[in-house]
Amino acid sequence: MRFGNVGAVPLGCNIHNWMMGYIYVVDTPWFTKTSRDGNAKIKGLNQSAAVVKVWHPRIKGGVIEQPYQAQNSKLKIQLKLKPDLRRPRPATYDSGIYSGT
Repeated sequence: MRFGNVGAVPLGCNIHNWMMGYIYVVDTPWFTKTSRDGNAKIKGLNQSAAVVKVWHPRIKGGVIEQPYQAQNSKLKIQLKLKPDLRRPRPATYDSGIYSGT
């Protein structure tokens, strides 16, 4: 599927309405996603100045932007997000056929 607009595309489950996922569409060849430890690396940036954009579904306004100069080999962007307190519902059968006993 091709996405024509840059930005977040929310995905919902048509069976479990509490399940959500996201695709973030970009218009640049330089992008990455963080690893489990929260770090990310982008290789192949040219030597000019750039703007690094960070997206997360719980960032107010959606995107944080920070200038980047190629002379600096590392850029640190630290996010402090409140924990998502919604708990996924356990897998159960809502049809009444499964009694749980």
